[in-house]
Amino acid sequence: MDPISALAALVDRKLAAAQFASPGLSVIQNVLQVVNTTSMKREEAEPLRCCVVYLDPTTKHDAEFPGADSWSAVPLSAPVPFDVRHLAKLSRCADPGAIVLAVFPDESGRLVVWGFVDQVAVHSQRLAAWETWQAEATPGVFHVTVNGVADLTVYRGLGILGALKQDVVLEKYDDVLRDGSTGPISMYLDELAKRHSAKVRSNFDDLPDKYALGTLGIHVRAALARLLLQIQRYKHGGALLITEGLNPSLDVHVGLTYDRLPQALVRFATQALREADCNHHVYDHLLVAKKSIPPDLFGKYVRTDFGMRHCMSEMAGCVKFVSSLSRVDGLVLMDRDLVVRGYGVEIVDVPEVETVYRAEDEGAKMVSQIDAGEFGTRHRSMFRYCNAHYDSLGFVISQDGLVRAVRKVKDKLVVWENVKVLLTINEEECTDRSCPHCRIHDVEAHSGHT
Repeated sequence: MDPISALAALVDRKLAAAQFASPGLSVIQNVLQVVNTTSMKREEAEPLRCCVVYLDPTTKHDAEFPGADSWSAVPLSAPVPFDVRHLAKLSRCADPGAIVLAVFPDESGRLVVWGFVDQVAVHSQRLAAWETWQAEATPGVFHVTVNGVADLTVYRGLGILGALKQDVVLEKYDDVLRDGSTGPISMYLDELAKRHSAKVRSNFDDLPDKYALGTLGIHVRAALARLLLQIQRYKHGGALLITEGLNPSLDVHVGLTYDRLPQALVRFATQALREADCNHHVYDHLLVAKKSIPPDLFGKYVRTDFGMRHCMSEMAGCVKFVSSLSRVDGLVLMDRDLVVRGYGVEIVDVPEVETVYRAEDEGAKMVSQIDAGEFGTRHRSMFRYCNAHYDSLGFVISQDGLVRAVRKVKDKLVVWENVKVLLTINEEECTDRSCPHCRIHDVEAHSGHT
């Protein structure tokens, strides 16, 4: 089976498994084939990029009262045939970061581009990059984004159904950064968060460590995911190494001490807890009991909201700063306090690694042995260091966009070959409730009682 057919079959199968009405294998294959061929076209030496959604023109918003930034579909005065020639022309004006092209069969059953969808491309990308906490998902049965030449990602809403990277179909993403996972990478990140949880806790009178650690852990993962996503978007390739500190195995070409990232994480987690406390107090206690909001609480509510905006802006600046350092050869070095110690770093005088183990699951419970020689120089260098230093965690981003994680697990050097960097939060699982009443009556609070 050719790659486009294989990806179409994967999308069709996943839609059916999730009990969504699939338009059918032939329609999905047609959409993917046109988009893939268009991705190989160029305009003034630059590859064409676009985003296409399979959307019925009669589709309405799910929400009864859509927000001011909700999507709208702008119909074209006359539908345009959905083929490579017309899609290439439309792609020149339809930046996939701003406009999603809506496709659906006309009365004769022929696929046409019938309209442009606004807003959702901007805000869903910001959500994927953790630059906002909430955004509307792209409507439609499925949509496909062109990331580069023969580089497609197919989504349903905010979730990835599959991807195509240079004729290789990616079916599974390693969700190793997920909060609550017991895998070796998630547990490593918990240890990093634990180094700063006391600073978060010190900003409150009586906050159990699990709440400080839970919220901080979410923000550590978000920051790391954003760093990897930004490095991925540069399409230069790069590497990020987290280790105990400087040692003879690291030849640091440019040294520096950038400690704003961990400071920003503490401020962000602290502010998130304060905001959650205010929101919870207002919505789950006072309003439910039909009580008025005291002026001092309302003032605190407003201040925490502005504080969250400032923290979000600060984190965006930190992510851009650190990820930008990856644009030169060599890795970006970060210690276990998440302080950047240098960039353009070369790994030296570490024994070669002949064998690595590919993780088949996030917890590395199942692994398969592979030859380290199958990988390039950047990967083998990271293999050598992580194999020799158990306290380290490495990430390598290929020019084709694949993100790999490297970690020593017991006596095996394990590599996760397709790390998921587009994270989502399940708000029901967030351990950020700092309300003293609800800590005492936790069972009642989660049951909806106040």
